[in-house]
Amino acid sequence: MKLRRELVDELNRRRAAEGLNPVQFDQSMSNNAADCAEQSLRQGQLEHCGYEVLWSGPANWTAAQMLDAWWASPGHYRALTWETSTRAGGAMVYWTDGRGNATAAIEIDY
Repeated sequence: MKLRRELVDELNRRRAAEGLNPVQFDQSMSNNAADCAEQSLRQGQLEHCGYEVLWSGPANWTAAQMLDAWWASPGHYRALTWETSTRAGGAMVYWTDGRGNATAAIEIDY
């Protein structure tokens, strides 16, 4: 649960640096993000389920490192910096294949 909030906290730090209002952590959106990340794991590829950004990589990455990756992608950056966004929920799902990887998602209302 901690990383769920850390993803949104880090998102808000970056939104503030851009002069944008913060988004409120939303548990329902966090649950949706977790469901989407789990679905991507089952399918073996990242696939959007709604209004979220997805990431897949090393399970030891921090929320800041994940946001660095999303911030470097114009489409993900745009999705995370809408002025009208007010709520978001993040999640991270760990793979069980022994490789030490994970999939993370942030669902946001844009």
